[in-house]
Amino acid sequence: MSTATDIAELDAAIAENELEGEAADRLRELVQEGAPIPDALEQLRQELEAAAAPPAPPAELEPPAGEPTEQQLKALDRETDRHLKKVGEIMGGFVAGFTPCSKCDGLGLEQPGPEPRGHDYFKTCETCAGFGQVLTGSLREGRNARDCPACGGNGYLEALGEGGVPLAQGGGQPAVSPTSPPPAIATAEPAPTEQGAGGLTFGRPAWMGDPSIGT
Repeated sequence: MSTATDIAELDAAIAENELEGEAADRLRELVQEGAPIPDALEQLRQELEAAAAPPAPPAELEPPAGEPTEQQLKALDRETDRHLKKVGEIMGGFVAGFTPCSKCDGLGLEQPGPEPRGHDYFKTCETCAGFGQVLTGSLREGRNARDCPACGGNGYLEALGEGGVPLAQGGGQPAVSPTSPPPAIATAEPAPTEQGAGGLTFGRPAWMGDPSIGT
């Protein structure tokens, strides 16, 4: 839209259809994207009708059958682009550098069903943030990351019993008590341990040894 005539026609269409606020802004957006005014008005009408339609009761919802069609995926891409653009306009610099959600693929919805639960005997390794690797600083391909020395590459730490045996594997009593310090873990180089909730000591199982040996 580059001429006074085009702007006047758009303003006239907005006034004729009694559009205000977000509806008027959406029509301007569609026209700026290259849609003719009649097509833009029709698309806006469809969007408003879809937004006004009441959601189906949960009892009537059924899981989708099969894979989404190509037409559905293209429509989702368009809607995702529109949504991201609108979020950027609303939030401004706060969302600068933000990227689309990599988990929902633009749906903005969580899939139904149970989710795994955590357990007191396991915790995310804070050294590698759960990735199991840490950056070395090297720019050489294949040398830029190594297994995390804190968790041995697992990405998590386990609650340890006496002798460094994991409690999850029947390691007996916790390795710490209110009156005595935790016993040393018999490894070539003692693995780092962390104190957790409930008086548990977290670290690598003793059988894992020193991850730096042989690498």
